[in-house]
Amino acid sequence: MDAPVKALNTEKAKALQAALAQIDPMGGKFDPHRHQALSQVDSGEEPGTVVAVVQKGYLLHDRVIRPALVMVSRGVPAPAGEAPPNA
Repeated sequence: MDAPVKALNTEKAKALQAALAQIDPMGGKFDPHRHQALSQVDSGEEPGTVVAVVQKGYLLHDRVIRPALVMVSRGVPAPAGEAPPNA
């Protein structure tokens, strides 16, 4: 009886791994449906770009089961003494 249970668990694990996909957003645009922003950082990247991945996320059959934890670019900081463009 132990062998059939192990075989069933092995088959379930294989099916789950085939349907599971990692979310690796490094360098892409921030997507609030797939990513969770931990913070915004100043960088040379375009605002809204993922600049660091703290924890990868996972999809199961194209549904998010864990969002990727990311840091998002705020853009280039204004030089000292200059007002931000939207001020």
